[in-house]
Amino acid sequence: MLQSFLGTINTRGYPDRHCLTDWNVIGEWDGSFKLQHAQSRKFICFNKRARITLRFNGHDEKCTFHEEIRDNGYSRIRSNWKSTLYLGFNGRGRFQNPLSYYMKPRCFDWIKLVRYVPESEMHTCDSKKPKKKVQIHHSKTIHTALRNDFLRKVSATNDSIYIPH
Repeated sequence: MLQSFLGTINTRGYPDRHCLTDWNVIGEWDGSFKLQHAQSRKFICFNKRARITLRFNGHDEKCTFHEEIRDNGYSRIRSNWKSTLYLGFNGRGRFQNPLSYYMKPRCFDWIKLVRYVPESEMHTCDSKKPKKKVQIHHSKTIHTALRNDFLRKVSATNDSIYIPH
C-alpha cells in the first residue's frame, strides 16, 4: 500500500497502519486529481527531475494527475505536468523511474481500495495507545509485610528457600 513514512513515499505500507497509508483524493473540475496524505496534509508531486516529493502546497501542475483505466482492471496514474510521466513503484516498494515505463509496465499498475473514515477518526493518529495504569494504594503495613517475606526468602538462614536438599 502507498504510504508516507518519515517524509518519503513508498509502497511498503500495511493495511492496518491507517496513519501512514490513508490518502485523500481531491478532484478537480477537469477530471484530474491530487493525492494528499491524510495525516501530514502533504501532496504527492513530481519535482523538476521527474522524481516524487511531498509538498504542503499542492497548487502546482506537478501535483495533479489523471487516471487511465486499463482493460486488465488496473489503473495508471499519469502526470498532468508531463504526459509521459507515470507514478510507479518497483517490487521492493521504491519509486520507479518514469523513464522505465515501457520496460517495466507492471510497476505502474494500481489497484484502489476505498475505506470510509468517520469524522471522529479523521485526524487521530496515536503512535501507541496508552496503557491503563493500575493504582496501588500503599500502606506501611503491607509494605513491611511484603519486605519481611522477601527478606525471609532470600536470607541465608534455615527457613530460606535456598536450602540445599
